[in-house]
This record gives sequence, structure tokens and C-alpha cells, in this order.
Amino acid sequence: MLICIKQNPSPINVMFTSPFLILPEELQKDITIVDFELPSFNEIKTVLDEMIAVNEQRGRIQIAVTPEERERIAKAALGLTLSEAENAFARAMVEDGHLDIRDVEVILEEKEQIIKKTGILEFIRSELRMEDVGGLENLKR
Repeated sequence: MLICIKQNPSPINVMFTSPFLILPEELQKDITIVDFELPSFNEIKTVLDEMIAVNEQRGRIQIAVTPEERERIAKAALGLTLSEAENAFARAMVEDGHLDIRDVEVILEEKEQIIKKTGILEFIRSELRMEDVGGLENLKR
């Protein structure tokens, strides 16, 4: 197959996307790896805002979040891809027909599930606050 691509008179590019890098040894010299950054807070918040707007318009989901609570919900989704964040927001909305600050917990549960599926990392919840950490005042500021 690669011979056909190389000998083709018109340039051809083949793109593979995957969250994991597993390359056959035969292809390692012929493949260029491009890493994409995770979405920014603003990109995730935009997805959340769009989902809220659509659901408010349709009237299916009751939205009861302040702008500050929207930020907390979006921050809970940091570290997810846009599609993972969208799925987490959708789950939070349809689970009980409401979107409110309590749904931060649903977003974190979804994030925990995604992390568990990798088999590499472990999600550990912590109830510690900055006030519980002794010293390091410059770092805490």
C-alpha cells in the first residue's frame, strides 16, 4: 500500500488520529507525529455556553447557573478534549434535566471514568484546601 502512495503522480497524505502512539516498526521512519494541545479554558467554556444556549432555546433542560458557576463547571472539564467535555456536559444536563453547580460533581465523575479507561493514571479525590497546606506562602500566593 505504501508503495502505491509513493508512486502516485498526485501527492497523497494519509492521516491517522489516536490518543495512543503505537507504531509498527516498519512505518516509524515514514510517519511524522503531530501532537495537539488540549483545549483551553475559553474553548471549553465556549462549548458549555453553546450547549446552554441551545438547551435554553429548546426549553428541555432547566439552566440555573450564574456566570461564576459556569466558570466552575468549565474548569471542572479542563484536561478533557472538546468532545469529552461536550459529552460530560451533556450527561450533566440530561441526567436530571437540570444544569446547576451540583453538576460539577458529574463532570468530575466523567473525568474520573476517562482516566480509569486509560489504565495508566489513577484519579484521587482530595478534600484538601490551600489553608490545609502548611508553609509555602509564596507558592500559595
